[in-house]
Amino acid sequence: MNDCVIGNEVVIHAGSVVGSDGFGFVRDGSVNVKIPQMGIVQIDDHVEIGANNCIDRAAVGKTWIKRGVKTDNLVQIAHNVVIGEDTVLVAQAAIGGSVSIGDQVVIGGQVAIRDHLRVGTGP
Repeated sequence: MNDCVIGNEVVIHAGSVVGSDGFGFVRDGSVNVKIPQMGIVQIDDHVEIGANNCIDRAAVGKTWIKRGVKTDNLVQIAHNVVIGEDTVLVAQAAIGGSVSIGDQVVIGGQVAIRDHLRVGTGP
């Protein structure tokens, strides 16, 4: 868990990777060039991360999992994502880079959200 800030009463289940490089590349002609991922991951208090999650650190700034978030197993959270308080992400959800999810949202199983979208606050 490199470049991470982890809050109190956080549970991270087996096989999860927190703080790996985000998938940032730019094309230079026919070559893919890696963009350095210089940011962090911040996980606030009372979060539970299921088994085999991947949470990428930000390119700049932070990937931020706010208070009370719960993720099921096999969830991908890309670089620069912000997940609002008390949100739930169910198995095999994939959240693209720079997505912002509001508070109390439920993301169902096998849902993919493409990059740079905003999902509003739940009920």
